[in-house]
Order: sequence, then structure tokens, then C-alpha cells
Amino acid sequence: MGRFLSDDDKSNPHDNSDIMRCKTEANEIKVKLQAVKDKLAEHEDSLFYENTGKLRTGLGCHHNFKSVKRHEIKYGIERDVDHFIGDLDRVSGQLLGYL
Repeated sequence: MGRFLSDDDKSNPHDNSDIMRCKTEANEIKVKLQAVKDKLAEHEDSLFYENTGKLRTGLGCHHNFKSVKRHEIKYGIERDVDHFIGDLDRVSGQLLGYL
């Protein structure tokens, strides 16, 4: 897949099916990431008292870990997948220009 994203690549119109397959798989990754983020949020909510909203005693480490993981997902994996999809859209658009 990397060759399609290179500026030197001279892709052919029939390569669009490979690009679209990769885009579909990348979108599936986004759906799975959202499920992980939802599960983290659910667990995060259980760390706090419902009536006061304060962190339960002794669970600060869990809270910090989940905060770090949410940050890594949002600004690491999710951002990379979004950039990848954007690059695929750009290349696909260039291929459609050949048709």
C-alpha cells in the first residue's frame, strides 16, 4: 500500500480497487477504536462515586492509566488512521482523474 502514497508513484486506474479495500479496512479500524474508547469511558465512569463525582479511594492509578490510553488512542492511533484515510482519498481522487 505504501507505494500508492509515494509522490513518485504512477498508479493505474485499476489500482483503485486496492485503495478502496484499504480504505474500508481503515474505516473498520476506526469502528473498533471507537468501541475501545467507549469501553474505556465506561470503566472510567465506574472509578467515580455517582453521587459526588469524586474519584474512589485508591483508584487514582487506574484513572491515570485510562487517561493516558485515551490520549494515545485519540492523538496517536486514531490520528494516524485518519491521515491514512485522507491519503487514500487523495490518491483515489488522482486515479479518478485518469478515468
